[in-house]
Amino acid sequence: MSALVGGTVGEALAGRAAETNTTPASERTSAPSRLARRAAVVFGVGGALLAVGGTMHPHETSGSMHECLLALIGSPVWLPAHAVLLAGMLTTLVGLVLLRRHDAFPAGVRPWLTGTIVAWAVATPEFVPHLLAGGEHDALEAGGATPMVDTHLALSTFTTPLVGVSAALLAVAVARAAATWPARILAVLGVVGGLGFAVAAPLLAVTGNPQVSNLFAAQTLIDVWIIGTSVRVVLSERAARR
Repeated sequence: MSALVGGTVGEALAGRAAETNTTPASERTSAPSRLARRAAVVFGVGGALLAVGGTMHPHETSGSMHECLLALIGSPVWLPAHAVLLAGMLTTLVGLVLLRRHDAFPAGVRPWLTGTIVAWAVATPEFVPHLLAGGEHDALEAGGATPMVDTHLALSTFTTPLVGVSAALLAVAVARAAATWPARILAVLGVVGGLGFAVAAPLLAVTGNPQVSNLFAAQTLIDVWIIGTSVRVVLSERAARR
């Protein structure tokens, strides 16, 4: 009886192996490629949302720090801009996780990808008090308690460098692994944007000079790197299937 069962199981396993071996290679590899492309698309959508949110963000550098802050959080576009930015951070983070899960980059990029995921996961919650700070305009003007504004300003000195530096390092790692000119050009943008964005909040906190806030615009270069890298991954995966 045990010999019969053993033989039946053996035949089933052999049949399954034969079935797997007869599956065309293109079909066996199409699923991972498709998943990597979808991950890249999610990543790119996140970058596009960040770019839109950054464009919507109010800008004010004249006057004192207090006057600029009042003008910024009192702007009618503060809430929608930061809602879009929060959605962009979350979508980009999901894209990073999917890119790692589906091995969209070579193995050498994996540690840098993991580090970026951790950094962005730590930084993303800061966008909640950042967004809610818009509701404290009257309190800030009257000199009252502004817990959301205070939390946002304190946390951003740590979270902004996390986002910027991790993006710059990942851009370099991706470019080195790809070894193509498009990846290298995108990496330059990612590094310049990442480092510029990274120093913005700490410098603003140290100097109290509203002009320093112009450095936050470096986020645009990070967004370009995200979108460009997304397009590059999608195109490379399609080429790999041909």
